[in-house]
Amino acid sequence: MFLKISLPPIKEQREIAEVLGALDDKIEVNRKTAAVLEEMARALFRSWFVDFDPVHAKAQGRSPAHMDPATAALFPDRFGEDGLPEGWSAEPFIDQAH
Repeated sequence: MFLKISLPPIKEQREIAEVLGALDDKIEVNRKTAAVLEEMARALFRSWFVDFDPVHAKAQGRSPAHMDPATAALFPDRFGEDGLPEGWSAEPFIDQAH
């Protein structure tokens, strides 16, 4: 038993394959870009909220690296007795979700 199907001409098939290939390439570039951006976001979060790099910089009289003045102004310039940036506290997340 045979099934007849009609196919577009070979030139059109190649054009379709070319477009699909370009879309596949774009999808891969977007995946790689997203992975790099995720890595950068993690590094930035760690720098700001784990290592407290902006607070260390300001405590040493320096401007925080790669940060505009308005953002830098949001960080204190010294640490409290608990080792956290002055005015910050460590609390369970659930306590913040009212």
